[in-house]
Amino acid sequence: MNYLKPGYPKQRADERGVVVQYLFRGPTSYITSYAQAYAVKKIFEDGLPVATQSLERVGSSSLSELSIETWLIRGQPSNPQGGLPPVDDNPSTPLPKQTATAITVGDGGVEDEYPIYEISWSQLEKSLKQHPAFAAFTATQLSQLTLWDEEKNSAAKAAFQFYNKDENGAAVGAVQTLDSDQQLYAKLRLYGVEAYLDFAPVARMTSKFRGNTTPSTGDAGQKEGGDPFTGVPSGYEWLKIGDSSTKQGAGSDWLQVEEWQGSRKILIDKDELFLP
Repeated sequence: MNYLKPGYPKQRADERGVVVQYLFRGPTSYITSYAQAYAVKKIFEDGLPVATQSLERVGSSSLSELSIETWLIRGQPSNPQGGLPPVDDNPSTPLPKQTATAITVGDGGVEDEYPIYEISWSQLEKSLKQHPAFAAFTATQLSQLTLWDEEKNSAAKAAFQFYNKDENGAAVGAVQTLDSDQQLYAKLRLYGVEAYLDFAPVARMTSKFRGNTTPSTGDAGQKEGGDPFTGVPSGYEWLKIGDSSTKQGAGSDWLQVEEWQGSRKILIDKDELFLP
């Protein structure tokens, strides 16, 4: 039976190396024998030597908790004496520069989770005229809707009618009436609707790197040539909207987060136009 507590194992890393903590809770008889089997300096189930161990009874119950930490020193096989190597708070020489190298699925152990792929949806407010129901409006129909929107004659406006205007804004010619498709838009406007909510996919990829130089980040604000990664929603073009690198603790592990926003059609990015 597995008595490993939820949320474990946990990993932390610094310039000394990588430490993995396991926390077990179970019947005292079982946990005690487990602790004896994996004493300090013995090789644990993850293939690494046990650095520290702590066994405690849970109150007056028949349960006990066992904490086991295994570790791997950077650049060294292990410490045969057990325990964690000391941290040099004031090193006389800096760590050598190491190019950040991606850690990917297949590297083993806790690293197998990278890269992490995420899809979420963000809310956008768009003009009512951008709704797909009105996408087929011609330039003439749109200009007529603008005249209707600006019509001052309330009776005419309520009847979906409008007048052409001269340069001074005075009515010219006979009254005009919106067609049936335009009237759908006009009805919404009469109800006070000016915009609608659309939703766009956001694709996010988190990669892990190891090395004490910052991973290379890309230039955001540009349209991608294709999908950012396999599995994103189909039917979208993608604009890169973010690329950041964050160092984890005092070690040499970096997390890089890249983000893209999807759009049915991208007409412009920060450098180019993509007009039909």
